[in-house]
Amino acid sequence: MKDTETRDKLVLAAERLFAERGIDNVSLREINRAAGQRNVAALRYHFGSREALFEAIFERRMAGINRRRVEMLAALEAEGLDDPIREVVEAMVLPLATLLDPNADDGHYIR
Repeated sequence: MKDTETRDKLVLAAERLFAERGIDNVSLREINRAAGQRNVAALRYHFGSREALFEAIFERRMAGINRRRVEMLAALEAEGLDDPIREVVEAMVLPLATLLDPNADDGHYIR
């Protein structure tokens, strides 16, 4: 298994377990197991610490959300609206709010 594949599985497993049981109620060993890792040091190898794992989860999800925000704001700027307050707020909120859909693949992140 490639390093990036292992890393992705660890991030997704951690995200799901944190959403289901809370950040303080999940051990690194449980995350390793949920990601299908037999090596108990896999998480430490890929992330170094629990905090770095949190950062990886955040970066993974926020990159796409922020990209969508920038696209929406650029479209607003191109339209040249006089009073775009509502549209600016939508651009900031909607990309994250789409993760509220319980059927979304990445719905664990928002929880």
